[in-house]
Amino acid sequence: MALEQRKQFSLRIRKMHQRKIRNWKSQLLFLKLPDTSQWKPLKTMVATLHGHSRHSLTQRPSPNDFADMLENSFGGAVAPPGPQILMSEPPFTMEELKHALGRFKNNKPGDEAGLVAELVLPQPNY
Repeated sequence: MALEQRKQFSLRIRKMHQRKIRNWKSQLLFLKLPDTSQWKPLKTMVATLHGHSRHSLTQRPSPNDFADMLENSFGGAVAPPGPQILMSEPPFTMEELKHALGRFKNNKPGDEAGLVAELVLPQPNY
């Protein structure tokens, strides 16, 4: 993998992570705001978020750390494919397919996958 691609992947992943952290902190804030007994810890949290604390909230990783971890986890030789699955029924013929498609009704709502008859019915050749 090219170095530039790894940097781009690391940057995108870091931005997604920061966005999730920001959303999580916002949710915590909105949970604590209605309770007045939580306001003093909120002041500490806000000061920490703005860098007025001695401790750093996050440590910035190297741009390639995450890409290296992914490469170590998923890189390497690909396992050979497993045994082929045997079908319990023989394959259908084109005639059987045409007969089944002919039984579809037009202008009906789709099934659970959104498939409607008009998508699979034979169309005239142009």
